[in-house]
Amino acid sequence: MNIRLEVLRLPMVAGMSLLATACVNITPDLLYPIGIHTPIETSYVAASEAATAETVRTAKSGEILFRQQVKTATVLVLENSVEPAESIDLSVAKRSVEFEAGQTYYTVVNVGSTTALAACSFDRPFVHTPRLNPGATGNFKVCFIFESAKKDQIDETIKALPDLTSSRFFMANDNGALGSPSTAFQKLYRWEPGVLTYNTTEPAKFRIATEAEAANAPEGPPIGLRFTYADGKGQIEKVFLSESLAVEMDADSISVKPEDAFPKTVSLSGADIELLALKDGVLAYRILSGFDADQKFIVDFAE
Repeated sequence: MNIRLEVLRLPMVAGMSLLATACVNITPDLLYPIGIHTPIETSYVAASEAATAETVRTAKSGEILFRQQVKTATVLVLENSVEPAESIDLSVAKRSVEFEAGQTYYTVVNVGSTTALAACSFDRPFVHTPRLNPGATGNFKVCFIFESAKKDQIDETIKALPDLTSSRFFMANDNGALGSPSTAFQKLYRWEPGVLTYNTTEPAKFRIATEAEAANAPEGPPIGLRFTYADGKGQIEKVFLSESLAVEMDADSISVKPEDAFPKTVSLSGADIELLALKDGVLAYRILSGFDADQKFIVDFAE
């Protein structure tokens, strides 16, 4: 499997490279989920035995060429029930957490005070109750830190998947803006990692989920390719799709002009598109393959 990490993010969410921030000591740390594309729907792809005229598609400015769903790259299952080895209460809040065998987690990259591979819960088993306002109880995700890595070795760390045990956990905040409470497609926030990281009485042991177990994990919103045309020039760009909204992502794009030599094949994130013509702002094309379904990438969608 190709483990090269592609950083997919929205320009308004983060202005610098994820890996460039890995050496900066910030509060809070950021936790970026690791995603992967589901295979492209076969209806999008031009059959190799079919004539070009039978498989040609057209797109006007603003239209989507195709889309693919996103899912979490690695689902983990907690194999044993563990308990905190120390009090996790704060002077301003009473807190508790339950770690039960069978809970499911997904892999993330911790960026900030350290660069590390971690696992965060799909659900929110961490309970935080303010002492002065007990009615404002909140439920949060909980994460375990696995292994540190240099900023240029994250892909190797994931490829090697370290010993899937950890005795160090922390509460993680998210905005809950995308999908259900179990969404795994929003970056998380880890506050005061040097203080608010706790130990368990014995190591939490994880295993990689079976195919059937992983199939139950929620899918993320789709990513697609959009064609735009203005001032006599066309562009094919990667976009995040949420209902009827398409938002440009901070990723490579492809320029196309009416005077280009056609047909020609262009590639973006493993997707191969045969461009046949661009006339009067309308692009004629064929999809030869979708986004690489083996390439893991950092997920940083809009909040």
